[in-house]
Amino acid sequence: MPVSASEAEESELVEAAASGLRARRVVTLAAPVAALRSSSTCGPQVVVDVGADLVETSWAEPGGFHVGTRLPWGVRDVLEDLTVHVIRAYGIRTDRWQLGPAWAGSVVVGRDIDSGAARVVRITSRDIAAVLEHRASRIADAVRRLLAAPRSSGAGVVLVGGGACVVDIRQAIARHLAAAIVVPPTPSHAVVRGLSTT
Repeated sequence: MPVSASEAEESELVEAAASGLRARRVVTLAAPVAALRSSSTCGPQVVVDVGADLVETSWAEPGGFHVGTRLPWGVRDVLEDLTVHVIRAYGIRTDRWQLGPAWAGSVVVGRDIDSGAARVVRITSRDIAAVLEHRASRIADAVRRLLAAPRSSGAGVVLVGGGACVVDIRQAIARHLAAAIVVPPTPSHAVVRGLSTT
């Protein structure tokens, strides 16, 4: 269950799951708790879920969670920022991105805005910093607020979601926190894997 779901949304999700799967019983589990269960850590943690359209930070333990912050943007927004940056910095337009798990070093093929000539640009770590630093700083601020709470003593940080698959995003958040982050294997499936332990 998404942590930011309202009661009405939760009810709709349960009803849809029950009818779509013809289930007699539906068990719900908060997404951060499921993500925590799929990681190799034990005890309370701050779970940062970097999704396509949303970033949620939550303090979680196996028995429950507390929503910290919901940031209304995600990886798609960062990619849009990167697109705008490439247009401004390099003067090319492109619809073809060849981004790997590390965006820095990736190649962008496009057309020069002025001449229309084909161009190839390699994305640098400076380009990535230009689009990620502010967002990574906001995530780190939200995490620090949760880590400062008395119940969070000794808690670490678990990073999940599709954004956790991107090396540059992980490194930017870790740099702003000046702390190690635990990233479970295949972090984009951490919540689903955590459900299997229920």
